[in-house]
Amino acid sequence: MKDYLELLSSVGKLKKFQKNSILFYEGEEAKKFFILLKGKIRIYKSTASDKEITLHYFNPPNFIAEMPAFKKLNYP
Repeated sequence: MKDYLELLSSVGKLKKFQKNSILFYEGEEAKKFFILLKGKIRIYKSTASDKEITLHYFNPPNFIAEMPAFKKLNYP
């Protein structure tokens, strides 16, 4: 995994996000993917009454939204 991360770091950008930042919204065109190196990411859906339902947590190291980005789809 370390070799892959080094390769990707040579062509990508390292970006830090503040806690509770939103990386993407459901249905948006997937123009990039993310690699979680530190911290935790929560994937959730909002209900009509604005309740948040957690679908999944990601811990490092992990790829986020790589399939939609590579296949030129929308974010799930």
